[in-house]
Amino acid sequence: QWFGYDAVDLCIIGTAGNRDFIPTLFGEAGDRNPAIRVRRDALLEWVRRGGRLMISVGTNAAVCAQYKSLQDLLPLPINPAEPKADYPKLTLVGPPSSVGKDGILTAKEGTIPVAGFRKMPDRAVRMVMSTTFLDNPVGQTVPLVAQSAFGLGRITVVGFDLDRSPFVDYGDRSKVWLWLLKECGSTKAVSGQEQ
Repeated sequence: QWFGYDAVDLCIIGTAGNRDFIPTLFGEAGDRNPAIRVRRDALLEWVRRGGRLMISVGTNAAVCAQYKSLQDLLPLPINPAEPKADYPKLTLVGPPSSVGKDGILTAKEGTIPVAGFRKMPDRAVRMVMSTTFLDNPVGQTVPLVAQSAFGLGRITVVGFDLDRSPFVDYGDRSKVWLWLLKECGSTKAVSGQEQ
């Protein structure tokens, strides 16, 4: 039941670790399975009643783009034609207190997958954080973290993986996490050094 989430301050869903999680929760398999459908509906009802949900999308953006029920939830849907782009570096644009000393995520190996969001004119969206890329014209920014209301609650989408490198290796990730938690509406986010 939705009230089972009342003890949750902020629900965070990472999509990089398990390719089957999103299809199970939002795909036809979940629609056909009453137990999964009930769990999904309980989560969404909790958000409608004031809950806060953050979804991190990067590596498996193409998988996430396939499911209309998920796309309808996201503040900015993922472009199915270009679900992600890969970059060697990612510059986080935000107040210094939110991104750390330089705000630059650098891939140690390979590239950084970033979700390809598309703006929807009919959706009221708040941009929480953006990024600039070295190959973009000066001053051009791309949405990286966006937020919108969902009933009385809110949903935030992050366009890169929070549970993978290079973010997990970023020296100032605690500042980014604190910023995200506060911006997502976490009532338990506190200042302090990462332990």
